[in-house]
Parts: sequence; structure tokens; C-alpha cells
Amino acid sequence: MDQFASLLGRSGHALFLDCRSLEFERVPVSGDAAVVVFDSGVRRRLSQSGFNDRREECRRAVEILADHLPGIRALRDVDESAFEQHSHHLPPALRHRVRHAVEEMTRVRRGADALRRGDLDTFGALMRRSHLSSRDFYEVSIPELDRLAAAAWPLRGCWGARIMGGGFGGCVAALVRADAASAITDAVSAAFEAAYGRRPPAFTSPLADGAAVLHSTAPP
Repeated sequence: MDQFASLLGRSGHALFLDCRSLEFERVPVSGDAAVVVFDSGVRRRLSQSGFNDRREECRRAVEILADHLPGIRALRDVDESAFEQHSHHLPPALRHRVRHAVEEMTRVRRGADALRRGDLDTFGALMRRSHLSSRDFYEVSIPELDRLAAAAWPLRGCWGARIMGGGFGGCVAALVRADAASAITDAVSAAFEAAYGRRPPAFTSPLADGAAVLHSTAPP
């Protein structure tokens, strides 16, 4: 995903990517939008965190559900109706992991639809639900990330905020009005400092183009 975004990003657009087929769509983001990234300061090593545990839990869940849903290869093949019908076959922890994955797939599709309509309020609400699900069902968030996201949610000019990456540390991304980015950065940083005694590193980026060749040094 990172490589796709870095190479194929286009100014003023989000990237809607199917990681199985590698098909993608650049979806326009209306308004004067920017992304503020807040760094929790908690470093993670995915090999030493619960990240691999989550992968294994998802693999086990697919094995269990495949007995009732022949042909599924991954949790992306399970829709919400099938989950509700067959979730009782899963132990509680796996049920939570699958709920997150299934509902997150729906949120991504709904988010792309919202952007196509220019509805950033709905997109932001989906970002918030995504973070809460990552916290409560997938259980990859940490208090520092929760504090950053919760501080951003009610602020004027912030459409939404959520955890980035694999969790267990790292950053929160907030989608904001560009003209509100500075005030939002100050407010979230102050709330985080009040809780943890330090200000989080933060930076603002427009929705910019991906990588490109700016100057060729090839000989004539």
C-alpha cells in the first residue's frame, strides 16, 4: 500500500486500492483538505508486537469459516451477512478480529463512495469508527494513539482521525481543512502533552502527487 501511494498518488485525490487484484482508483477529495500526522512517539517492532498474532488469528478464523463458507481465501471474502450467520462458530477473540476485518472492508467501500459524493463528513465519521474498531475489536491501538485521535475528533475543521499502519505504536492521521491545520495541531498537541508530559511530533501534508522524476542526469 505504501509503495502504491508513493508512486501513484495524485494531488487532491485518495487512492482506493484492491490489494488482491492491484486494481486502483484515484478518488477526488473535495474541499481544501490536508492530512495532519501526529506521532505518538511509541516505536514499534512488528515482529515483537502483537501484529503477527493478529495475522495468525485471522488465518485461523479463515480456516474455521471455510468449513461453512467453502471457497473463501481470506477474510475479505466474508461479507457482513455471512459473518452474522456464522460468527457463532468462532471463539470470542477470533470473532472480534473477524468483525473488525469484515466491517472495515465495508467502511472502506463506503468511504470511497462518500468521497465520490464529496461528503467528507461521512468519510470522517467512518475514520472515527475505524479507529474505535481497531481499538476495541482488533485491539491494536494503544492509549497514546487513542488520546491523539480523541483529541482531534471534536475540533472544528477536523473531519476525522484514525490510527495508521499496523498499530501497537506509530501515528494517527487526521483529515482536516488546510486552513485549520495549525489550530488543530496546537490543540491536539496540548491535549497529548497534558496527558503524557511531552508534545508529539506532528507534520501537515497536502494531498500531493506521488514520486516523479524531477531531473534526469542521463547523458545526452
